[in-house]
Amino acid sequence: MKRGNYILLFARPILIAALLGIEFFFIGNLGKTDILLLISLIVGGLLISFIGYILFKINVNTSLYIQFILDVILSSVILYFTGGIESPYFILYFIDIIVASIYLFAKGSFVISISSIISFVAVVYLRSKFSVLIPSSFLIFSSNISKGLIFVRTYTYSLAFLTVGALSAYISETLLKGKENLQEIRITLNDIIKSFNDALITLDKNGYIKYFNNYSKKFLKTTKFVINHNYKDILIEELMNKLGNIENIKENQFEIKLENSYYRVSISRINNGENKIIGYNIFITNISEQKKIIEREKEIERLRAISNLSAAVAHEIGNPL
Repeated sequence: MKRGNYILLFARPILIAALLGIEFFFIGNLGKTDILLLISLIVGGLLISFIGYILFKINVNTSLYIQFILDVILSSVILYFTGGIESPYFILYFIDIIVASIYLFAKGSFVISISSIISFVAVVYLRSKFSVLIPSSFLIFSSNISKGLIFVRTYTYSLAFLTVGALSAYISETLLKGKENLQEIRITLNDIIKSFNDALITLDKNGYIKYFNNYSKKFLKTTKFVINHNYKDILIEELMNKLGNIENIKENQFEIKLENSYYRVSISRINNGENKIIGYNIFITNISEQKKIIEREKEIERLRAISNLSAAVAHEIGNPL
């Protein structure tokens, strides 16, 4: 199960306990019925998390929808017992909508928005018509308000729920598209890097290793605990003798010899949009074959020169005049 799902499961009962705990401090002379009701609401939050945990093992998406719908119902129950349309806890609906948009994106945001509107209207209607099962000590916002004001507030809150749902959906979808684009870029970049036949080591501006590929392992003292460690502690001595302090390096390219093989080391700076250095790339290429070809060409040139010289000497000997 993903970390975000665990956060959702644990945060719910903690948030409900924190919000309803205020009632213990600001409402005096709570009776046993009142305390039992508060505890029941907190237990309700725990029960939703437990149901969500069980359903996560079956289907994550279904579990999330069921959890958020149950959250809306629990928010409505809390609202019903703490003042209805005058309760400060209507903010729970906004929390439900926003969190749903994070986990379920646009579709989930609209589903929970509509569920919140329906539940809120039901709470207002039941409170104004019946007001049953409400302990007198819980009527902390119980002033009589006109039907016109009830309608205006209900309409305003419902519109607010829908607006927050739409905005949350837009933001979540934008972030999702950005995440997908970033993932595509990352996949493409990884494919390009994997196609390298050269060693690549990437450092941040402070010299800490952020990436290395398989070809670079022979230039490392160890392949364990490499990431986020300083290159001076990780790179082999043959490379460090030439590299030194990368921040002050004057030569962007040099050669090293390792196990009878020759390598060209190239260092390039990584700059941001403001042309500030944010890191370094170290490319290491095996040039042993190139060296052999160059040496072979030099040998051929040397033999050709000797041959020409021998021919000239022979000519002079054969023709002294």
